Amino acid sequence: MQTMILVVKNLPANKEDWIGLQSLNKAGKISFFAFLGDYLSRSETKMEDDIVPFLVAPSESSRITRMDTF
Repeated sequence: MQTMILVVKNLPANKEDWIGLQSLNKAGKISFFAFLGDYLSRSETKMEDDIVPFLVAPSESSRITRMDTF
């Protein structure tokens, strides 16, 4: 199985700033993170640990206990 990694900065959507990705990235408002393995095989708990902090304000993160509360 071959894996393809797409680099955001090389995508037309970013280069042409279609939805503001390039502007947001230049302003430091986009966070990227990487992890080993297939993201589809990650547990729900691990996904929550990785993603929820980016979706809520720090003061609200303690109130969210599961993804299904969204």
